[in-house]
Amino acid sequence: MDNKIYENTEIINKEIKKQKQLKNINTKQISDTHHTYEVLYKQRPILFSILCNKFS
Repeated sequence: MDNKIYENTEIINKEIKKQKQLKNINTKQISDTHHTYEVLYKQRPILFSILCNKFS
């Protein structure tokens, strides 16, 4: 991984953590403009289960 990308990721993660502690943000509502993390983590086990059933 490019060192600059790693540094930027660290800066962003620290800021998110700080804002969460200050109760300025709800991390479950962070989005990639298509899905929130909350939705992704709810769908993840369902999709994994479907894949396991499909290929078992």
